[in-house]
Amino acid sequence: MDSKHAYFIGIKGVGMTSLALAMADAGWSISGSDTSETFITDETLASHHLGVDPLSAPIPKGTDLIVYSSAYSPPTTINHLRSIPLAQALAEFVQNRQVIAVAGVGGKTTTSAMLAALFHAAGRHVGYYVGTSSIAGLPKPGHAGTDPVYIVEADEYAISKTDHRPKFSLITPGILITTNIIHDHPDIYPTIKDTLVAFTNLIKSIPVGGTWICNPSDPLTAQIITLQGQTLQAIKVVPYGSDHPLFNQLKLSVFGDQNRLD
Repeated sequence: MDSKHAYFIGIKGVGMTSLALAMADAGWSISGSDTSETFITDETLASHHLGVDPLSAPIPKGTDLIVYSSAYSPPTTINHLRSIPLAQALAEFVQNRQVIAVAGVGGKTTTSAMLAALFHAAGRHVGYYVGTSSIAGLPKPGHAGTDPVYIVEADEYAISKTDHRPKFSLITPGILITTNIIHDHPDIYPTIKDTLVAFTNLIKSIPVGGTWICNPSDPLTAQIITLQGQTLQAIKVVPYGSDHPLFNQLKLSVFGDQNRLD
């Protein structure tokens, strides 16, 4: 991306806020628009001096790029101004980084946030994109970072109203963590098979020599391991779960077995 000013339509969405903050770190000037409804990101945006225009507001002069949320239809092109969905903007932002992607229907936000916090606690200035309003121990939910590693919460939902491919289909993770694979979003994935296909394709996108960290006790994960044995020979598969020797040794500041799995 060579542009200087990006305008986010639907900036209050957690993913939109996260990417807007990360791009601001990288030197972009950011502004955006959204509904007047209260969002959990309102305080985050305000604390980082990102104002929110009404959705009816005109695109500011000097805008080089429009990023729009999957909650809204693609905006009408203005004077050939480039307009792309959030998933594409994220993919372009991390395209030259070593991506660790965290996917799954449950637990991906928590796991992504924990990873980002752990890396920073270890002195690694990684970039991260997490779909939340705040992360304990870190100043914001999205960050450019200077480390080659970039942590991405990888969303399985549709790229946009007109492109029903999963958002995570646009990234290529060197390391993929799947917390679980569950049939969800029936508007996009009518059947369990559709869910399996989406996650299988994500796993197949891992480059040769890459790593898939997964929980084989998850039923759909187990199906993929069984069906994709040949494909998985080209990557490293690292299992984890409640039967792992470290599971009961984990001492966390948050409670519950699900957090320990994450």
